[in-house]
Amino acid sequence: PRYAQDLVSAVFYARTLDFSNAKKGDAFPINIYLDQEIYDLKFKYLGRETISTKFGKVKCFKLRPQLVVDRVFKDEDDMTIWVTDDANRIPIRVSTSLWVGSVRLDLTKHSGLKNPFGG
Repeated sequence: PRYAQDLVSAVFYARTLDFSNAKKGDAFPINIYLDQEIYDLKFKYLGRETISTKFGKVKCFKLRPQLVVDRVFKDEDDMTIWVTDDANRIPIRVSTSLWVGSVRLDLTKHSGLKNPFGG
């Protein structure tokens, strides 16, 4: 399909979604291209959350992408993404469970932002 995303671009696509009128639990559809197949998945909006980071406390949108259960992910709800609730919409944290453990990724540096961070 025309707007299919790979796994990495899907995270950045989530930055463009309009959450201004979203309610907790609202779902946003997305097509994912993975392993030569297209999957009709969705991002679930989990609300706003302030998280502690190396940059201090940051207001975020909390999202849960639906995952493809396979050799990497055990459950379709095993990932959470936090995107800054500012004009930059930076993916600042990703947390996920895997078959072999878990991973947490935190943004450690930013530069060249178009808008003030957190503003």
